[in-house]
Amino acid sequence: MKRRNPSHPGAFTLIELLVVIAIIAILAAMLLPVLAKAKQKAQQTSCLNNLKQLGLGMMIYLGDNQDNFPASASNAHGWHTEDWIYFDRGGGTPPVHLLQDSQIVRGLGTAASTNIFICPSEKVFLGKNGYGYSYSFNGLGNTGMALEFDDGGALTPSYPYKSTQVRRPGDKIMLVEEPATTAPDESPQVGTTTIDDGRWEPEPGDTSPFQHNLINIRHNKIGGNANFADGHAQLTPWGWSTNANYVDPNSP
Repeated sequence: MKRRNPSHPGAFTLIELLVVIAIIAILAAMLLPVLAKAKQKAQQTSCLNNLKQLGLGMMIYLGDNQDNFPASASNAHGWHTEDWIYFDRGGGTPPVHLLQDSQIVRGLGTAASTNIFICPSEKVFLGKNGYGYSYSFNGLGNTGMALEFDDGGALTPSYPYKSTQVRRPGDKIMLVEEPATTAPDESPQVGTTTIDDGRWEPEPGDTSPFQHNLINIRHNKIGGNANFADGHAQLTPWGWSTNANYVDPNSP
């Protein structure tokens, strides 16, 4: 029977352990960026699915309302039954207008999850009295798709708009991710105005540093997700928000 050589113990030496730890650290450093990119891609895909669901809800709403688009949910005009999204602007407890009663999700039935209003990559919300959701509806002044009301929040609609009036609906942005802040990971331009309600008001042709209401760049530096008037959703370059061909439904 052989005796074990005491000069070659079975346990790892300290140097061997350090080498193993170093190798694991190198592998982790190589894998973490890949995993982070995969997570970002998964969140972008989930966000895109949200907009597909909201686009479907919009199509259902149009079919149930004589082809008329819902209202923009603008704070400037107060709350209306026709608003595309309900959020608590009354500051009540419980909320005055429940999110799950929003016009778009009501038509979706079993798919009416309020999570579809929030991008999983969203990091900053504007608080209870602000707009705590990720998507806004094209209300380009009085020329957008959204139903508008007289100044002062009059109950009589003054600018109804039908989906059949949209020219080249496959090119016209209907719902979009807006920047939640002016931070460089949210907004492509520092001077961009942050969102405060559910209405998107791009300024086509304005390329100044103080351009309002662009497209979020949280998923990548190119742009964010958007849903178009024909119902399809896609990753959309932020520069499209400065082009009337993509934001003005009346543009040929």
